[in-house]
Amino acid sequence: MVEKAVDMLLTEQGLTVTLREIEPVARQLLSYYDDLKRLSTEMGKFEERYSLSSGDFCAKWEDGQLEDDTDFFEWFAYCDTYRRLVEKTHSQCLASQKENQP
Repeated sequence: MVEKAVDMLLTEQGLTVTLREIEPVARQLLSYYDDLKRLSTEMGKFEERYSLSSGDFCAKWEDGQLEDDTDFFEWFAYCDTYRRLVEKTHSQCLASQKENQP
């Protein structure tokens, strides 16, 4: 039933893919989403502890405005991993879109 509804929606949009074709991509994107949620939670702990958004922290860290602190190395690692994963997710979506265009 769900597969038929999705097929209809995709057909209406001019796409000819089946759930079987998009399932691996969907699974990968869900995995990325889970990782992003976990990273966001970890970054939130630092944001609360230091009363600073991760975006502002990264800008200050990259500009050398913060001291070398173990917490800051860890926080930056979370931010950098989050950024890379967002880029990877975006690339995966674009690649999947190109593969499935008529």
